[in-house]
Amino acid sequence: MAAVKVSIAMQKQILELHSKGIKSRQIAKILKVGRNTIRRVIKRGELTAPGAIEPDWSKSIDWERFGSKFLAAFN
Repeated sequence: MAAVKVSIAMQKQILELHSKGIKSRQIAKILKVGRNTIRRVIKRGELTAPGAIEPDWSKSIDWERFGSKFLAAFN
């Protein structure tokens, strides 16, 4: 996966316009962003910090449970 290069604000705008039924090509023209970037943000469907690379396997981990067990080990 490639690193995210679009700001959180831009991602919010893309997802908002998409939820209103506006097509990817129109969103790209409105925001002056490439169509592939629009497609990637819509496909991901969630906000990701710029520069962050989130591998697919990380989505299957229950981070809340992991964090509580990890912190309990140090108390």
